[in-house]
Amino acid sequence: GQHIALRAETKENAIIRNYTPATTYSDMQAGRIDLIVRLVPNGVMSTILQNVEHAPSVKFSISLCHDGFGYTANKVSALILVGSGTGITPLINIARAVLTNPNDQTRVKLVFKVRDEKDVFIEDEIRGLERVARES
Repeated sequence: GQHIALRAETKENAIIRNYTPATTYSDMQAGRIDLIVRLVPNGVMSTILQNVEHAPSVKFSISLCHDGFGYTANKVSALILVGSGTGITPLINIARAVLTNPNDQTRVKLVFKVRDEKDVFIEDEIRGLERVARES
């Protein structure tokens, strides 16, 4: 549940948006960060990200901006994670941490809402976590 701030500096201004990485905290410590960003039509950061190949003068920086969600294995018998849209990203990270820990017996239920089927942007990741849960 660690959050970061992505800063894009253009010739005109600096834009900052907060995101939840789709990587684990240990991956972040090793220097790898994957973001799931919903590109919004005419959104300021979305426009920069969509055109980054054609704007090499844009400078990006990332910084940690919020404390993470503390989780202890087996502290509770079940977690119910509820979210919508891109808000599923931190939930996926928590579910992944629980389900990939062979010593953690916590049951996980993930409930999320999207506008329509095309908005399920990380379906492969969700299906992968379902397989892990069934195997454990």
